[in-house]
Amino acid sequence: MRKVDEWLAKAREDLTVAQLSAANKLWNPCCFHAQQCGEKGLKALLEAHQMLIPRTHDLEQLLDELEPMVDVNLIRDAAALLSAYGVEARYPGFNAEESEATAAVAEANRVVDWVVSVLPRTPPA
Repeated sequence: MRKVDEWLAKAREDLTVAQLSAANKLWNPCCFHAQQCGEKGLKALLEAHQMLIPRTHDLEQLLDELEPMVDVNLIRDAAALLSAYGVEARYPGFNAEESEATAAVAEANRVVDWVVSVLPRTPPA
């Protein structure tokens, strides 16, 4: 399995965990795993462009890295919404609500769909 596919598989696992968390009314882990989904999806795209993958949870920073290769404007708002959940959703003082969790899952799904749509096509072997 190529590394791009591994990143996408991890992103989809996090999306599934976010969905399961939402189904069980676990809003904080839902938001965290939605962010993780978006992060890993964007890192898959960086990998596809053979770029160095920065150690960051900031989706907007990842989009800045990708901007020379793809039009990232379609998902800037999703990245902005999800980025905060990479850290704050794991600690006391943050209490997500159902509406936040629902939006986070939708945006994570949108990021992954976008990543798949803009992946460079590899020629058949």
